[in-house]
Amino acid sequence: MRILCIFKLASTLLYKLIQFIIHLTNLYTAPAKHRVYKRHIAHYLLATVKIWKYNLSK
Repeated sequence: MRILCIFKLASTLLYKLIQFIIHLTNLYTAPAKHRVYKRHIAHYLLATVKIWKYNLSK
């Protein structure tokens, strides 16, 4: 149960951090370039969550 709470907190913090990074890059990059970058981050996040879920289910 404790691990799950830590996991939820970590994923929330990671999400906030990535949102902040996206916000920063949004200020410096062109919109077209930014869309591609955002999609890459989304794929990375999804993969990370899948790995975490797999590790927790063991």
